[in-house]
Amino acid sequence: MAGDGQQFQASANINVSVFVKISGDNTVETAGAGDEAIGVMHESAWDTPIPNANDTIAVYSGQSKRVYQATESCEVIVGTGGLTAGDFVKPDAAGLGVAAGTGENYSAVCTTGAAAGARAKVLVTAGQVN
Repeated sequence: MAGDGQQFQASANINVSVFVKISGDNTVETAGAGDEAIGVMHESAWDTPIPNANDTIAVYSGQSKRVYQATESCEVIVGTGGLTAGDFVKPDAAGLGVAAGTGENYSAVCTTGAAAGARAKVLVTAGQVN
């Protein structure tokens, strides 16, 4: 997970390792089904390693955090159906990674698969499945 990617301000609370989309000037929010994601939110939680802290929120509304963008490798939490290496990946309604079908836009390519609820490794990129 290399690189010095750009930080964006959150326009709403955003969970770790989910797809995000532009929501305004230098701001992002969780991407939903059919959205064009610009990248994946950083994998570290805002509050940890504090004991009993929230470990799912990456960034609170109004705060800034790094977003993995085109050509960067990172992890995304997998949605329904799981992912396999080589799958083209798009966000579902909650910003989780799911396989894109023929004719659909994708925001990443899976390089290491995982089951639903786990984290898959992806390469952030964009295109349309042929």
